[in-house]
Amino acid sequence: MTDELVFYTHPMSRGRIARWMLEEVGHPYRTEIVDYGPAMKGPAYLAVNPMGKVPALRHGEATVTESAAICAYLADAFPEAGLAPAAGSHLRAPYYRWLFFAAGPVEAAASNRMLGFIVPAEREPMIGYGRYELVLDTLETAVSGREYLVGDRFSAADVYLGSHLGFGMQFGTIEKRPAFETYWRRLAARPAAVRAREIDEALVAAHPVPGRPAAAPAPAAEEPRRFSGPRAVLQSDPRYPGWVRGWGVVHGVSPNWTTAGVYATRDEALEAARKAGKDYEVRWGSYDERRKQFVSGDPV
Repeated sequence: MTDELVFYTHPMSRGRIARWMLEEVGHPYRTEIVDYGPAMKGPAYLAVNPMGKVPALRHGEATVTESAAICAYLADAFPEAGLAPAAGSHLRAPYYRWLFFAAGPVEAAASNRMLGFIVPAEREPMIGYGRYELVLDTLETAVSGREYLVGDRFSAADVYLGSHLGFGMQFGTIEKRPAFETYWRRLAARPAAVRAREIDEALVAAHPVPGRPAAAPAPAAEEPRRFSGPRAVLQSDPRYPGWVRGWGVVHGVSPNWTTAGVYATRDEALEAARKAGKDYEVRWGSYDERRKQFVSGDPV
C-alpha cells in the first residue's frame, strides 16, 4: 500500500510503542498530536477512535487502533521491513503468542498491580492471567537465553512486549529481573527506539498531561548552580511520575536547570551519568519549585 500513514498520538501515552514501530518500519508518516481533554474526546477524534484514546493509525482508508494491532498491522503492511515472520511460517506461532500475551495477560497483570489489586487465590481460575507472579515467570522464560522472541530476528513482538517490560520496570508494575533488564537494554539501544524516544521527549513540554503543569520557560540569564565536586544529578518530576531529568555536572558547575534537563527513565539517566566518568557521584532528589532549587537526596 502506498497511501499516507497518519499517526494519532500523545507523547505521554502508549503511542510511544506505535511510534517505535513506525520508526522500525521506516516508511514516512505524519503525526497528529491529540491532547488530553476536549481534543481527545471531541467529535473529530472520536470519528477516528470512538474510545477517545491514543494511539490510532490511518493508512489510506484503513484505520487501526490498539497498540498491539498497530504493530501487527504495520509489520504485515510493510513486509520489506522484516518485522514479522512470513505468512505460513511456523514462526508465526511464537510471534502471535508473545505479541498477544503482552496485550492480554501482561497488560492486565501490570494494570492491576498499579492499582494495588491482588487476585484472591480462589478467584485465579476466573482471571485470564491467573497470578501476577505466573505472568512474570512466563515472561522470564520467554526472554531468557535468547536475543529475540521469534527465532533469531527482531520482530513487532519484541517492540510490543519489550515496551511493556521497559515501561513496567520504569513505573514499578513489573519487578526488575536480570533477564528482563538484559533483554530491554538490548532493545532500547536500537536506533529506531532511540529516534522514537527523542521525538516524543521533544514534544512533552508542549503537550502536558492535564493536572500536570507545563514547564515554565527558563529565565534568560539564570546563574549556574555550584556544587562541591563533580557529580551527576537526577531530578524527579512530579508532573511525570517515574521519569526524571538528568544533568551532568562538570567540574562542580551545573548548567541552567530548566534548559539542560533531558527526560529519561531513572535507569537510563543513571546509566548515562555513569558513562560520563568514573569520578561522577550520582544523586537522586527532587526539584523544589517554590525555592527554584534541587533538593539532593542520598547517593545512588
